[in-house]
Amino acid sequence: MRAAVLILGLVMVGCSGRDPVNPFDPDNPETGGVPSAAWARASCARVGLEWNDLDMVDIAGFEIRRWEASAGEEQATLLTPEMLDPSLRSHADPTALNGTTYDYAVDFVFADGTRLPTRAVRSEPGAALPWVGDPCGWGLTLLTPDGRAVVRRTAEGGAILDLAVDNGIGRLFAARIDSNQVLVVRTSDGEPLASLTVSGASAVSWNRDLGLLAVGAFYERKVTWMTASGEVAHSLTLDGYPEDLVLRDSSTTWVAMEDGRLLRQAIGESAIEPMPVVLDRAVHIADDPDQGGCWVADRAGGRVAYVTDEGEVSLSASGVLIEPMALAADGGGRCWVADRTGGKLVLLDRQCREIDRLAGRGPVVGVAVDAEHGDLWLTYPEEGALERIAADGNETRLVIGGCPRFLVGEWSGGCDGVSGVGGGPTREEERRPGRAADPERSASR
Repeated sequence: MRAAVLILGLVMVGCSGRDPVNPFDPDNPETGGVPSAAWARASCARVGLEWNDLDMVDIAGFEIRRWEASAGEEQATLLTPEMLDPSLRSHADPTALNGTTYDYAVDFVFADGTRLPTRAVRSEPGAALPWVGDPCGWGLTLLTPDGRAVVRRTAEGGAILDLAVDNGIGRLFAARIDSNQVLVVRTSDGEPLASLTVSGASAVSWNRDLGLLAVGAFYERKVTWMTASGEVAHSLTLDGYPEDLVLRDSSTTWVAMEDGRLLRQAIGESAIEPMPVVLDRAVHIADDPDQGGCWVADRAGGRVAYVTDEGEVSLSASGVLIEPMALAADGGGRCWVADRTGGKLVLLDRQCREIDRLAGRGPVVGVAVDAEHGDLWLTYPEEGALERIAADGNETRLVIGGCPRFLVGEWSGGCDGVSGVGGGPTREEERRPGRAADPERSASR
């Protein structure tokens, strides 16, 4: 039986109808004696903890224990040799290693010397700055590198139809169609940097080497190339509706058209330049500059095409896909496909042959690959959720509300300037080969 002072110590603060049961009592039907009181937020080589006091009285202080999730609680170490003051509600762990999954427990220490634990919370620090765009008015959301928590929301009320990131500079470009803007925000915290006026902006792709942003406008049937400050380099009126685009270099901007065509436009050219492939509805592109081609998702046709720069075409076999919505190249000559109706991810090679699949995912619409660590990131707009599949196979799912769809990341940007260590500390055995990705995507609604 817990100490009597604890059983009687729960105070009612503004909750007249609350059942006055001690959360640390093993007979408490909601907690089983181990209540949830803490939450964690990961960043680069750091985990921040916060907790509430559960309305308990006679608290003398708090202690924090940590253990690696793979080792178990019996391997826990005390992070607070000196007990934390009872007035505190937060604590930072700056000794965490990137890529290691930890469990943390906040122990309540009472005036009579009794120590009682709360339910452990899990966190994995890392370098990634993942961003989610929502076309339903929820704007932009910055996530923790492990995908377990929301860091910040910005541009709330905005309908975001595509995202692109400027790696190394720390800029995120977001096509906000409802305000005819491309928003530019800082990847680390979402602070606004600029707002570029582009009528009907629905797709964006950034090329750092050129210093240019390609912007597609679906309803205006237009592509515009501009600098990050908004200076227009060239614009092209199309004879159809652009769903997605990728700016590879000055001679190649891939444009996926709603009528199924794939265009390969050179900056400065005024003529429409179609490739020799016609699909039912081309909605997304993943570039493959190493080999010289790209993958194209045909949503209505239930297939993916690989088109070389010379115009040779490979198609996925019938029945492999039902409704491909998004693509993410892995940098090794393969491409992940999000198949919403099929409820799966399929990995294709350059001949569009199936290499692997992750089935039973549900209505997955967006996919991105962490180019530094090999993690897969997925979005489920119908469920208001997203998912991270780590390179080691561990999965994390988070419900954030709205209809999150577009996801990109500055995959090493979260460690810029941290302790002067590029990329942050990590265990050597946790290092994984980097995989390049092109998660930029858009689609009209």
